Parts: sequence; C-alpha cells; structure tokens
Amino acid sequence: MSPRKKATNAAERYDLNRLFSHDHRLPPGYPAPQPTAAWPLENIVLLDRYWEWLLSGGASPKEVYFLYIPMAGHVLGLNLKPHSQLDLDADLEKALD
Repeated sequence: MSPRKKATNAAERYDLNRLFSHDHRLPPGYPAPQPTAAWPLENIVLLDRYWEWLLSGGASPKEVYFLYIPMAGHVLGLNLKPHSQLDLDADLEKALD
C-alpha cells in the first residue's frame, strides 16, 4: 500500500501503521506482527467490525487509527490463528511485550 493512500478499512489502516512502525528496533529474532495478508480471513473481518464499532460509538478517529487498531492488529498479527482460538491472557501478553 502506498503511504500516500488513505486507508478505507481497518486492515489497510493496520498495514499502513506497520509500514511506519519501528520494527527495525526490535532485537534479532524477536517476533514481529504479520501483515493482514497472512491472517485468517475471519480475523480481518473482526478487525473491520471492531473499527466500525469504535467509530460508531463515538471514539476519536485518531485514537482508533493510532491506538486501538494497531494494538488489536498486533494481537492478531502475532497470533495467526482464528480469533475464536485466542487465549486473551497469553496472546494479548505477546502484543503488550
């Protein structure tokens, strides 16, 4: 995705955020979240529904774009399994690290 393109859905937003992330600062061998192209389709749908839910509930677009979507994306991008199989304690911990 071109950095000049405006994201039209949550997956594009997450991939755009990853483009500008500082992954190069991670220690060698440290796991990095995968782009949405590597995710199960149902997780992409979930992220998009989450985005819509946040915005429809009145959350600030900036907070959604730069906080909520990246964090949710990190959880999903570090755990490439269907969201119904996530262990919220263990899998969230990976993203928080």
